[in-house]
Amino acid sequence: MSLLHSLYRSSSAVSTLASISIHFVVGILLCLGLAKYFSSSHPLKKPPVLSVSFHQPTSDDLPATTVTALESVIVPPRNETPQVNESPLERPVETIHDEEQLDLAYQEVRPWMPSQLRVRPAVKSVTQPTLIPASAAEIADTAVEVAAYKDAQQCPPPTYPRTARTKNQQGTVTLLVGIREDGQVTAVQVHASSGHKKLDDAALAAVRTWKYVPATTNGQPRASVILQSIVFEIEKS
Repeated sequence: MSLLHSLYRSSSAVSTLASISIHFVVGILLCLGLAKYFSSSHPLKKPPVLSVSFHQPTSDDLPATTVTALESVIVPPRNETPQVNESPLERPVETIHDEEQLDLAYQEVRPWMPSQLRVRPAVKSVTQPTLIPASAAEIADTAVEVAAYKDAQQCPPPTYPRTARTKNQQGTVTLLVGIREDGQVTAVQVHASSGHKKLDDAALAAVRTWKYVPATTNGQPRASVILQSIVFEIEKS
C-alpha cells in the first residue's frame, strides 16, 4: 500500500509540473502573438525632427541708422572791458586846493544867492593833538596807594598788665605787623621795645588778634607791612 501511495504521489507531482510548464509556454506564445499583432496593426511613429538654422545678418539686412555727431564748440571769452555807465553821482570828486578856485566853486553852486553873500567862509585848520604814551614810571607815579589801618571795631586795646601797673611801668611799643590781602595779621614782632617785657608781651598778644583794613593800590587790596605803636600809660587821678 505504501508503494502504491508513493507512486501516486510521484505521478501527481509530475502531472503538476507538466501542467505548470504547459501554462508557462502558452503564456509566452500568447504574449508574442499580441506583440506581433500590435506591431503590425499600429506601427510606431517617429517623433518629428526640428531643423534649426542660424542666419548671419548682413549689412543689407540691417536698417539704416542715422548717427549724429555732437561737437562741442568752446568759444573763448572776448577780452572786452564791460562798459559801465557812470552816473553823475558816481563820478569821482576832484579835490580843489587853490583858494581862488574854491571861491569860484562856492559861488557857482549858489546862483540863487546875491553876489555879495556868495563868499566862502574862511576855514580854520585844526591840528590834531599828538598823544604821547605815558611811560611805566609815570603810570606807577600816578597809582593811588592806600596804607593799611586798623579796624577800630575789631581791634580791642591790649590789657594793661597788673604787675606793670603796680610797678608803675609805662612806655610805647612799636611793632612790625604783616597784613594779608583780607586784613588778617600774618606776623608780629617787636620793632622798638617799651623797655618792659610785660608791656611788650601784652602788645604782641593784642595785635595778633586784630584785623586791619588791607592796603590797596588803585582800589585793589594787597599784602603789606606796617609799623604799629602801642602806648601804655597810667592815668593820674
